[in-house]
Amino acid sequence: MTSPDLARLVTGFFVRHLAAERNVSPHTVAAYRDALKLLLQFTCGAAHRSIETLRFEDLTADVVGQFLDHLETARHNTGRTRNARLAAIHSFMRYVLSREPSLAVACQRVLAIPIKKTTRPILGYLTEAELAHLLAQIDRSRANAIICYWLCSTTLAPGFKSFSI
Repeated sequence: MTSPDLARLVTGFFVRHLAAERNVSPHTVAAYRDALKLLLQFTCGAAHRSIETLRFEDLTADVVGQFLDHLETARHNTGRTRNARLAAIHSFMRYVLSREPSLAVACQRVLAIPIKKTTRPILGYLTEAELAHLLAQIDRSRANAIICYWLCSTTLAPGFKSFSI
């Protein structure tokens, strides 16, 4: 039995699945496109093949794992970016699994790759000096300066706990 054509699967994923069936936003399509483009380029190098001769069997869980490591080390992507790329790959593999049950084992191995735990950045607050500097930038000679000053101070001051206007 011959393997399904990788180009047909990728085209079906973007044209039929994402655009028609799932109706995702153009931004999601672009992000998924970029993720799969990077993965396919990486896989070409790992499999020593041109993009035209690449097969679905070349997209192994080991290659995907190496690709994710490559994102963090060579491309200096954060864990959040890595996870976003992995989400796109997982979505593609779920699509392939639903269309080609004969590829279930390969898809399940890639789907078993977990997301990486990341830390959320801590939101900081403005210091009193920073807030005073920011408010000092408002040109008070303008006609609407009082409104502008009031809007800025009431918007920014709640984040600054000990500041009162």
